[in-house]
Parts: sequence; C-alpha cells; structure tokens
Amino acid sequence: MDPIQREDFERAIGKLAISWAAAEHAFDHCLSILFYEKGASSLAAVLPLNARAKIKFFQKAVKATPELAGAFPRAEELANAAFRILDDRNWCIHGTASMIGGTLFDQPFNLSRFERPSMEAIEHKEVTMDFIQETSESCAKLSLALAVFMFRKFGLFSEEAVEDALRGVREDFSF
Repeated sequence: MDPIQREDFERAIGKLAISWAAAEHAFDHCLSILFYEKGASSLAAVLPLNARAKIKFFQKAVKATPELAGAFPRAEELANAAFRILDDRNWCIHGTASMIGGTLFDQPFNLSRFERPSMEAIEHKEVTMDFIQETSESCAKLSLALAVFMFRKFGLFSEEAVEDALRGVREDFSF
C-alpha cells in the first residue's frame, strides 16, 4: 500500500468523528422521543450519556413500547450495526497510532489501546485509511437508517424529507 501523509490520517479521523457525532445525534433524537413521548421514562430516571448505554437503552425502549412491537427486529438490526460501528470508531478515535510520528508513514498502521473492559493489557489492531473511510461511511449510513426508522415508526419526518436525504444515494442502507 502507498504511504500516507499524517495530515491525511488526521483529516480522516476528524471526518470519522463528525460522522459518528451525526449517528449519535440520531440516536439521541430517537431516545428523546421514546423517553418523553412514548413512555420509556418508566425505564430509567434519566437518559444515558455514553454511546454504548444509548444503544442499549434504544433496544430496551423499543422493546418496551407496545406500539413499536413490530419495529423491534429492525431496532435490533440498527443496534447491532451501531455496536459494530462504535467498536471500529473507538479503535480509530481512541487507538494510539504508535507508529505515526513523522509526516509520512506506511499502511497498514498499528493502533493500540487498553483491552476492554478490564484495561489490564494492551491490544493491537492494524488498520488502513480505507478502514477509517469505510467506518466513516458506515456512520453516515447508520444516521440515515435511523432517520428512516424515525420516519416510519414515529412519523417524525415527512416522506419528502426522507426522500431528499436519500436522493442520489444508491446503496442499500440495511445492515
């Protein structure tokens, strides 16, 4: 693989952070509706703040909402996809790029982090710029899939708004 510039790596990580923020915002929107309008406030005193807890609460709240009983399989698909994307995102954002010190470096590059959840050992993963880009794209797809979920299950968006968001996108958003 061709070497990459440090700036390109940093730009890709920034894009990934922004893409994940949009996906997490979509979860926040779903959770807000579930909590304040659909009765999920009976499941917790406050809404969760970290991403993993948000995804788990999304699953629990959809399952506990009678009018969304038919939506639970899709909610599970979205949650499972979100967990996978979150892990990939966490590797890219929180992994220490130990071999990235200069302005030019080779791919794949090694990321390291403390093993989850014990934090007692270091684990490593080799990634490429393509992996970072694919993870960023997965975040964008998840955001759109959650928007479609909200449209179909909550009637939150108009059909035209969803079509506008999806216009020009040719990929299937199922996970």
